Amino acid sequence: MWWNFNGCGLHKINGIADLGQAHGNRFRITYQDNRWDEVAPFTTRFLDYSNPIISANVYC
Repeated sequence: MWWNFNGCGLHKINGIADLGQAHGNRFRITYQDNRWDEVAPFTTRFLDYSNPIISANVYC
């Protein structure tokens, strides 16, 4: 699944993804069970594909 977040702040989403890529700003993915993964600027990292994502917060 692919998301392109338009702007900074909290973005509500509902889906599953296995990879996160930050093209400038870092962001934090929050999962349904309140765990989270953070992706640093200009990096790529694996996400928890078995856990639904409920939001992403883009830090600017």
